[in-house]
Amino acid sequence: MDTLDVLKKAEEEGGPVRREAMTELLKMARDIGCRYTVSGGRTGGFNLRYGSIRYYIMDIYCDGGVILHIKPHPDKDITDDQRDEANEFLEGLEELEISNMPVNHYTQLEDPIEEIPMDALEEFLEYIVSFIREHYYKPHLERQQQSF
Repeated sequence: MDTLDVLKKAEEEGGPVRREAMTELLKMARDIGCRYTVSGGRTGGFNLRYGSIRYYIMDIYCDGGVILHIKPHPDKDITDDQRDEANEFLEGLEELEISNMPVNHYTQLEDPIEEIPMDALEEFLEYIVSFIREHYYKPHLERQQQSF
């Protein structure tokens, strides 16, 4: 499957509003530096990632499912404080109906993508990209600068 195949499948399963919502989210993600790839599996969809090692951000599926990742990398732990901060942030996004709280690594949203306010998804994208920059990239850059 390629991008157009996934969008076509999303439209078949959820109508043009689902396709439009997915397209809008992909554009928002691109504008803040994220990349997406077509996901495998029966459902079909997109994996949104950030940075050179493709930190996890969000997964969106043709059936309307949306998964948010608060632990961007499977091999890099987040502290309890970071997890608590992320959960507090998610609780503040009242437009998002989250399946299971508190979130440890990732969670699925209750509503399909076309029923989720785009501004709430955009806030999450900005939050998690900022988290990655602050906790993964900034310390690495500081270590590099100290070695000079």
